Amino acid sequence: MKFGMGEGAGRIVLEGLETQPYDIFSHQNADIVRLTPQQLKARMVAKDAAAKTSAD
Repeated sequence: MKFGMGEGAGRIVLEGLETQPYDIFSHQNADIVRLTPQQLKARMVAKDAAAKTSAD
């Protein structure tokens, strides 16, 4: 008994798309505001407090 893949089996042919490579990564994005861990924690505490008061 012979087990194996037939010729071309398991291959996917993708159509050629005209795309541009993605060359800007998140750490290079100047629009992102960087926070220190303390600033992030304070922001999360404020967000949780606001959510709690709006739920009441």
